[in-house]
Amino acid sequence: MVELQTTWSWLPAIYLFLGGLSAGAFLTVSILRLVKPDRFKKTVTGGVWTAVAALAIGLLALVSEVEKPFQAMILFKSFVNGSSWMTIGAWLLLVTFVVFVLSALFTTDKLADWLGKVCKPFGRARAGINKVLAIVGIPCSLAVAAYTGVLLSAAPAIPLWNTWLLPALFTVSALDTGVAAVSVFAAVLEKDEDAHGLRTALEWTVLCLVAIEAVVLAAFLTTMQGSGADEVLASGLLVSGPLSMQFWALVVAVGLVGPFLAALVQVATAKRKKDAALVPAVPVGGAACALVGGFTLRFLVLAAGLHAALVSPAALHARFAAHARPEGGRYGDRRGSRERRGEGGHVLVSVGHVFAGGFAGFFGASGCGAAPSWRGAGRVCRGVGDCRSFDSAQGRSCRIRGVATGHVR
Repeated sequence: MVELQTTWSWLPAIYLFLGGLSAGAFLTVSILRLVKPDRFKKTVTGGVWTAVAALAIGLLALVSEVEKPFQAMILFKSFVNGSSWMTIGAWLLLVTFVVFVLSALFTTDKLADWLGKVCKPFGRARAGINKVLAIVGIPCSLAVAAYTGVLLSAAPAIPLWNTWLLPALFTVSALDTGVAAVSVFAAVLEKDEDAHGLRTALEWTVLCLVAIEAVVLAAFLTTMQGSGADEVLASGLLVSGPLSMQFWALVVAVGLVGPFLAALVQVATAKRKKDAALVPAVPVGGAACALVGGFTLRFLVLAAGLHAALVSPAALHARFAAHARPEGGRYGDRRGSRERRGEGGHVLVSVGHVFAGGFAGFFGASGCGAAPSWRGAGRVCRGVGDCRSFDSAQGRSCRIRGVATGHVR
């Protein structure tokens, strides 16, 4: 039986989902704010605060998975390797969160009025500040939405993730869930007749995004099925393996078909007065389906991320011999590793070991001894391609270049 990927489980899946949701929601209300300034304030306010809450909870879920969460929050000490995607993402998330929070403060009337009393220039420049934050927030939102996929695609040892189609899929899914969330506020809170056009526009957007997401998902699976044996095995887990029931039922049926049908019903019945009572219920149900599908998609993609097969112990041993410098007569026995002797006396290390080291590199992007390391990986990394592993039981250490980041051929 194929063993599913368990290094990243439900907490990282929550971050990937909520990070995308926050980006999609803020992008939607920012465009709405620029196109229709001073209109639909309830929808804009609800969407902005949804973005803030989702990103905050997602970041807490992500930070809770590192060895030293509080140390990881000190970005200027923990994330200093500019060549690491984790470092780039950490600073991107910080800037984006600040933009989201400021936008929420200046969007909410009571808070904005209080800020205007404390500092009168803020009160006079409120409209301009909101416009600037919306303009700045649009590229930040797109970057965060894409980064949730880039974070995974930067792991070359995981064939299912190592494709540009994954960031594309997560980006479209993020926009879909974000628009669906904003459509709930438009349907429930906006009561005037002018809101009809807003609701119709949002539902048409949902229709388009769901269709695009379905195409990208099909392209992703088709590409994996037509690639190497590792890709075929991993994608097979989704379409016909142990994860197929969740995939077809929750991702495809609930997450794609459900929102699409709900949007169709909303567009078809919005003009009929006798069906007006159904209007709020339809987008709420469609949004719930989109959220369930969005989270399930990310969780299943994580679970199906099988490690690349290492079929040549001799080649791996040569790789270690070229890049490792043992300081104790032999390779350090690491806690949780699966080193064993292969045929001919070659050292055979499972890819799961290398995989854990790869994410230790992502979460330990700063100087050795100061960076947070992945829980259970037993490493503190200086950056991609330069990790020092520690054996807490024996006190030995060895420096491994290249291998711990997953770059194994």
